[in-house]
Amino acid sequence: MSETESMLDKWDRVSEDALRISDFLAWLSEQKLFICNLYDNPDRWLPTMDKHDTLIDKYFGIDQNELEKDRRKLLDDFRKLQ
Repeated sequence: MSETESMLDKWDRVSEDALRISDFLAWLSEQKLFICNLYDNPDRWLPTMDKHDTLIDKYFGIDQNELEKDRRKLLDDFRKLQ
């Protein structure tokens, strides 16, 4: 992400890949396969409590609060043009 790229632009750029990853994570769940976190020792694996969307946002560096601010700004700018 460049310094001038908005979160909305970033989301637009990665959304197709994010959808593919989301579909894959849903498929994993259907197959009873889970993403796990490794804790203190190699015998302690527990399924992650993160939602799929949260994992995808972390991977792509998407901040949902910033994304919402960008959406609202876009709508406000559009309304001003009306």
